[in-house]
Amino acid sequence: MGQGVPGTGDNQQPLGGYILKVKRDGVDVSDNLQSIGDRPFDNTLANQGGYDYNLKFEMYDASEADWEIYLARPGGLRVSPITKFTTKGDSYRNLVVYIAYLLAR
Repeated sequence: MGQGVPGTGDNQQPLGGYILKVKRDGVDVSDNLQSIGDRPFDNTLANQGGYDYNLKFEMYDASEADWEIYLARPGGLRVSPITKFTTKGDSYRNLVVYIAYLLAR
């Protein structure tokens, strides 16, 4: 989650004060970790796409389920669209799901 224009890394910076709300088969499994905006982005490994991030949710043992995820302020106020995906059937092969949020004003 950052601010700026994709592909123009000079003006992208991490934004603090957000959480990811995650539901697995309709049950809230969020870890409620808050994003930190006063340090550089973390990076995934090159074989995982080399993505920049400052907030992530790890789905250990995801098994077969339907998932929903969205960006929120602490307290749960949703500030992004809800993204839905599944780990059912052949989708279990998608071991990593990336969702990017950019601040738009």
